[in-house]
Amino acid sequence: MAQPQDVTALVTTVLDAAASDGHCVLPHDVVISLLIGRGLTPEAADAAVADALDAGTVVRPTPHLLARADLAEAETWLADRLGRLALDGGLLLVDSPAGAASEELAAELVDVHPITDADALDVPALAAALRPVPDDTAIALVGDAGMPPPAGPGRPFAELVACADSLDIPVERQEAPAGPIGALCAAVRAGTLPAAPQDPQRRLVIVHAPDSLAARHRAQQLVTDSIPRVFGLGLDDIAVVTPMSRGPAGAAALREAGLPAYTLAQARRRRWPAVVAMLPAEACGLLTREVVYGLFSRAEQHLSIVHAASAALAHAVRHVPSRPRRTRLTSLIGGVVLNGSPEGVVFATSR
Repeated sequence: MAQPQDVTALVTTVLDAAASDGHCVLPHDVVISLLIGRGLTPEAADAAVADALDAGTVVRPTPHLLARADLAEAETWLADRLGRLALDGGLLLVDSPAGAASEELAAELVDVHPITDADALDVPALAAALRPVPDDTAIALVGDAGMPPPAGPGRPFAELVACADSLDIPVERQEAPAGPIGALCAAVRAGTLPAAPQDPQRRLVIVHAPDSLAARHRAQQLVTDSIPRVFGLGLDDIAVVTPMSRGPAGAAALREAGLPAYTLAQARRRRWPAVVAMLPAEACGLLTREVVYGLFSRAEQHLSIVHAASAALAHAVRHVPSRPRRTRLTSLIGGVVLNGSPEGVVFATSR
């Protein structure tokens, strides 16, 4: 059981863990349950939350939610800034799917401050990017709303795109690139998985593997022989992208085998002429539509899909769009748009 002097810090530890999982807030009762799971009695858990609120490290944005003080402040500030930009017509969202280069799109914008790769920015990171920009400057957020969420708490770009109509925020939606890879990415992004491709130019290839060890062997064969031989590409032009860091088909094991391997998190801001997208059996529980789309969309000219995930691939694309995250951002922006200020933001220091 935690010692008395440690129990207040446990509340922050629980909220830190939630932030690592992408959540900006947690319900009060969930925090209590997690504290009980760490060895506190219900009474001690209640007291620990009260002490954390008194210390100011934790705040209560609404009567039923708890948040780290710094994260609550960043989310509220960001909502206020974005809401006021939306009210003044100074916020543009550019949803740029696979293959539409965000840097080139940003260069075409006139009298607008662009923030590229916005889909990779969590709430604190987007707030940090906006703070130095003068208040009267129009902002364009350029990103790919189909990509997996950022590593940190929140997913502001995708949330804004999803609720843009209700908030009266203009969205410029780019077309996916032509060709079999672009068509596959567009279909996956929309929640469908096409039948096996018929592409005589072999720009898109599916390689089935019975297990992850076989998948690693097939990837090695593709990188060291098939792709360079058929397409005349060097090793710097090829990447193996996997949703996992560990396991026989994870990035670490692939790198040990001498392959240029990356986790999806490492690869999300990069694209290569040729990509080997790994779908190992161990990744079945990790797959979502966004993860699959993220893997496939790293390729520019050639995509080999090494498939050992059985029916989990189709299930993820059709039925598991994303993992939910608890945030307040869009409701707070709605408060600014409707009432001129974020609603429900009360930073109580006690229960």
